Amino acid sequence: MADSLALDVPDEVLTEVRAFGRAISTTKRDTTTAADVDWIAGDTVTARFDQETDSGGRRRTEIRQILARGSARALTHHYDEQRRDDPPAINYSRGNGIAIALRRRRVDRVVVSGESDGVHLEPRPARPAPADTAKPAEVRP
Repeated sequence: MADSLALDVPDEVLTEVRAFGRAISTTKRDTTTAADVDWIAGDTVTARFDQETDSGGRRRTEIRQILARGSARALTHHYDEQRRDDPPAINYSRGNGIAIALRRRRVDRVVVSGESDGVHLEPRPARPAPADTAKPAEVRP
């Protein structure tokens, strides 16, 4: 969403989208919870795209970078690939500029520039399972 948009589409291939005036870009993971919405906002937001070839040999447009400038803010969720069932870490950042690099349609890194602040919250480790108190009684001769 924004007050105005500019799209670069040379030879009918999307390479860049620029949003001006109260710009915001959102994305949602493939889950049923609304809490997993990542977003980036600023006075301007620019999304850059590359052409990738999928496993079937088809060319696809993939987003590779999102930039916000001027009162930039971003909220991102970071999942541990080895523990997919664990809740994500959550990062909220503010700054003069924010750049989000993506790899395989997932957040790879977030860089905040200029005057900046934010918070990064790691999930609480899972509690160990309770001890099994329903063990069978010992049989004595």
